[in-house]
Amino acid sequence: MGQWSNESVAKATGRVDFGKNPLTAAAGARAIPGLDLPVGAHVVGVYLKIVVAEGGTCGIDIGDDLPTADPDGYISNADGNATAGSITVTAGAFATTVNGQGRPITAACNMTIDVDNDADTAVVDVIVYARMPGN
Repeated sequence: MGQWSNESVAKATGRVDFGKNPLTAAAGARAIPGLDLPVGAHVVGVYLKIVVAEGGTCGIDIGDDLPTADPDGYISNADGNATAGSITVTAGAFATTVNGQGRPITAACNMTIDVDNDADTAVVDVIVYARMPGN
C-alpha cells in the first residue's frame, strides 16, 4: 500500500483505520498516509472502499491539501456505514477533469480524509489513480 506503480496511470492505495486512529468531525481533514502527490501529477480517479463499517452515521469526504484545497473535492459524504466491500467513486467538485487529464497537482500535496460525524470504528481504503510526471 502507498507505493505508486510504474504505469502511465498509476494507482496507490492508502488504508485509514479509524479504530486505531479516530477522527472527530471537529478535527478537520487529515493527510492519508502513503497518498502524497508530486508536482505535475494529474488525479484522474478516486475511490473509497469500505473495509469495516463505522456502525453508525458517518459521512466521509476525500480531498487534497493543495493551496486551493477542497476537503470533499473528490468524494463528498460517502457512507462510512455502508456494507463492507461497498465502493464510492469520485463525485466531488474535482470529478470533472481539466482537458481530460485529471486534476492538476501544482504543488506537492497529500490526499486528505475528513468526516461529517465522529469516526472510531470504520476501516476504509482510499484508491487513487493519477497520471504521474513523465508518464
